[in-house]
Parts: sequence; structure tokens; C-alpha cells
Amino acid sequence: MKKCFKIQDKLKRPLLICLAAILVLAGIAGARYVLTWDSGSQLAGAADFYFTSDLLEEVKTGEKAPIRYIDPQTGSFTIELHNFADSKRITEKDITYEVTVTGGTVNDPQTGKLIGSQKTTNFITITPASGKDQVEVTATSTAPYKKELKASFQLTGGNQYQVDDTAGSTAAVLTMTCTKEGTQAITLKLPENVVPDATDSRVTKPGDSYQFTVTEKGVFSLVLLKKETKQNLKKELVPFENEIDMTAKAT
Repeated sequence: MKKCFKIQDKLKRPLLICLAAILVLAGIAGARYVLTWDSGSQLAGAADFYFTSDLLEEVKTGEKAPIRYIDPQTGSFTIELHNFADSKRITEKDITYEVTVTGGTVNDPQTGKLIGSQKTTNFITITPASGKDQVEVTATSTAPYKKELKASFQLTGGNQYQVDDTAGSTAAVLTMTCTKEGTQAITLKLPENVVPDATDSRVTKPGDSYQFTVTEKGVFSLVLLKKETKQNLKKELVPFENEIDMTAKAT
């Protein structure tokens, strides 16, 4: 009987060792799963972060900030900051940010917050400094992620427009600088397969062309959706009176 117990003890040891090894491996696998899941959550959070503007843009390393043109007679101009890309893509967490200006001042507080989980827009009023013909504005989100939006504003007379676009993108941005006082209806002649953002209430279509209506002078932007992504609608600076014709040299 003693021999039998010894044999059982000898069998138990390797079994216990195997069981311990299995538990260790399972723990490692579990740890790997947790790390992978956490990393995925962080990546998903960054991907769902939207800090955008109507006039400011994110600038890649080595590239210059976009140039906007404003009426030199204007006392101030307004910039919008958003926590969304569109009606479906909205940042869930609150976004805190700060604004810096060169060549002018911020009339509103230089820091602010965009409330999360709902479409939120904050307005920043910029006043150019006396004697300056250029104002540089940077809005930087400080939480939950850091992102910089920039633009350079040059003071120049007359109505002008420009289009920011690249081949392969699904949308372009038309920026209009209107220097006339009062209401102005601007006729938009767009290339084939290009339509304005249907959610923008300033756009109507009374006939064959679209119409963009402003009620005061200032800088305005409109998203143009492209059905043919190979098109590049980019235009640097074009003066206009009451009509913007983008059909002539669309590529």
C-alpha cells in the first residue's frame, strides 16, 4: 500500500506542474487581451475626436496655414469652433481649447469649452490690430486630445473667394469674403457632380444655379460635396461681384 501512495504522489506532481503552467499561460493570454482591448479603446477614442472650424484648418508639418481674405474696413470678424464633423460624427467628451492671435486680439475669452455628446459651436471674435494687414489665428484643443487649427487672415478690399480642395477628397470648402453692407444674394455656378451641403440653410436653388445669401459683410464658408473625387476644385483667390462661376476651369 505504501508503494501505491508513492506512485500516486509521483503522478500528482507532474499533473500539478502542468496545471500551473496552463494557468500561467491563460493569465498571459488574458493580460494580452486586456492590453489589446485598452489600446483599441484609446485608438477608437482618438478616431472619434472632432475639433473643427469654419475658417481654421489643421496644418500638416511643413505646410503653411491657409490664407483667408477679409475686408480691411471691417472692425472684427467671427470664427466658429465645432466639436463635430457632421450631424452623425460628434465628439462624446467635452473639448477644452485655447486661442492665440498674432496681429490682433481675441474679444472673447481666450479659453473655452465645447460641450460633448451634442453638436456644439462656439464663436470667437477677432479684432485686427491698428496698422496691421495680416492676422494669424491658432485654436488649440487641450483635452481630451491636442489638435491645432490655424489660418492667416489678410486684409484686402472687394468681394473675393477661394476654394480649398485636393484630388481624392469627397468635399471641398468654398470661402467667400463679402465686403458689401446689407443682404447679398450670390449666384453659385458649380461644376457637374458638385453640390452644396444640403443642410446649409443659406443655400437655395431658385433656378438652374444655386444661390448663397448673406445678410452682412464678413467671411463665410460653404462645404461642396463631390460625386467625382478625382476632381480638384482648388482656387487661390478670385474676385467676384454677385456671381461665383466655378464651371470654367474645373479639373
